[in-house]
Amino acid sequence: RHEECLEEALELYQVAVSEKHLPESEQLFFSIFEEIKKEKKPEWLEKDKKFDELIEHELKQRELRKKEAISGIRDTEAIQSLEAEEDAQLLAENQERERLQSEEEEEARLQTEAQEEAKLQAEEEARIKAEAEEHTKLQAEAE
Repeated sequence: RHEECLEEALELYQVAVSEKHLPESEQLFFSIFEEIKKEKKPEWLEKDKKFDELIEHELKQRELRKKEAISGIRDTEAIQSLEAEEDAQLLAENQERERLQSEEEEEARLQTEAQEEAKLQAEEEARIKAEAEEHTKLQAEAE
């Protein structure tokens, strides 16, 4: 605060010396400085009062939160326990869902393999039947 007052006093002092053609003097500078401090003092006091009120309010809030925390420790522990149980249940459900999904995927894979195997077998039987018919036809012609 004093630094700001010094800066402002210096500016006013320089204006007074250069524009008003006053002689340079430490006494003039310090009188300007003291005048600025007098003008700013009520503003500072008001800011200090507001700051003190804010600090007091914050301290009361902290004390209240501390009391709530102390009384709420049991509630917090109960909530944490319930959350842990819920997390464990969700994990178990996810694992079960993944297991069922894997089983379904395996079943679908086996079904696809069985269909492919049946298709290959049907093609093989059709080929054998066609060869047998061709053979029977050739025998009939040969006789």
